[in-house]
Amino acid sequence: MNGLVLGGNMDIDASIEIWNFFSRYNINGLISNVSSLSIDQNFQNRSLINILDLNGKITSSDENKPLFYLYSDGSIEKKIIIK
Repeated sequence: MNGLVLGGNMDIDASIEIWNFFSRYNINGLISNVSSLSIDQNFQNRSLINILDLNGKITSSDENKPLFYLYSDGSIEKKIIIK
């Protein structure tokens, strides 16, 4: 056999890859390295705008699936509520 032979499991977990990609961005674009102190101060002045599912549809707070919480300051929180 004259080809590249790869060993091991080549499967990926798409949900983890999607999560890793989107967690680097907020509504304004790529998130720069911001200290946690400035992030905590901004949380006090924000309000929830919408909750979105992975397809970008507005939804309510559901259990056992990843959701994106959009806030008035442009920040996005990625949450999974497991019960």
